[in-house]
Amino acid sequence: MDVIDNGGGSVTVTWAVPTGLAPASYNVYLDGILNQNVPGLSATITGLTVASYNGVTETLPTTHDIRVAPVVAGIEVGPALDVLVTPQPQQVMLTTPMSRGRFPFPNTPGGY
Repeated sequence: MDVIDNGGGSVTVTWAVPTGLAPASYNVYLDGILNQNVPGLSATITGLTVASYNGVTETLPTTHDIRVAPVVAGIEVGPALDVLVTPQPQQVMLTTPMSRGRFPFPNTPGGY
């Protein structure tokens, strides 16, 4: 199973058809709870907790367990695929602006 971190608390998981099975769909679980049933070989999961800092409060990243189980005739069959994911923030920003240096530098001959 492959995982793509879309940023901002969203991941896309993809997988291959299990050998010897012809699933009609796949149940996708997030932390042990059915998140969605999909007919294809990928699913996008949103709303995951990512690390953040607003200048006062820090939110630590959360690791989530994603499990994908093939479904044949309405019954989960075969081995399920499991992966642990820790979504990352979409972008990192400085909370304190950096000051610009003065040019020319005061102790440099010629000002360079």
